[in-house]
Amino acid sequence: MSTLTDDTVRHYLSLPYGISLTRDGLDDERPWRATVGEIPGCEARGATPGDAAAKIPVALAEWVAIAQAEGREVPEPRPRSYSGKLLLRMSKSLHGELAQAAERDEVSLNAYVNLLLATALHGPALNGATPPRAAAVDEAADPVVPADNARLYRFLVLALAANVAVTAIVATIAVVLLVAA
Repeated sequence: MSTLTDDTVRHYLSLPYGISLTRDGLDDERPWRATVGEIPGCEARGATPGDAAAKIPVALAEWVAIAQAEGREVPEPRPRSYSGKLLLRMSKSLHGELAQAAERDEVSLNAYVNLLLATALHGPALNGATPPRAAAVDEAADPVVPADNARLYRFLVLALAANVAVTAIVATIAVVLLVAA
């Protein structure tokens, strides 16, 4: 590749494209598919959601390089605007635990959940803010992540945490149902 093409590919890799993960089952060894919504045909497959998502930068780089070589335009990410409001449904027990933790830290539930989410996304060093006790993060245990992949890494950590939480809730419900039966 030429330097111009390399610079162009790097430019597009730095943009905030949306990635969708689906389990389609078309490939038994790699049932997870990651796609870039703005770029038709830009996709990667993997054995796990993280594996598929981790392959997107390579797929995007290849797609952009081919489009450039063929003189095609590369779509940029759609501008997104956010209201700052989020309706979130959760179990009553999780809601209770979060409310109790917020009371313990003497902050509102809204502020507590915001800080938890920001800590999960950006790590505990949030402009000098002290993360809530429930969101303690051991940065020494985190692997070293190249700067280009830091955003993807944060997304995957958050997705993994959500997956673990949902699995724990489902397991608890299953145990309760089995015991009640």
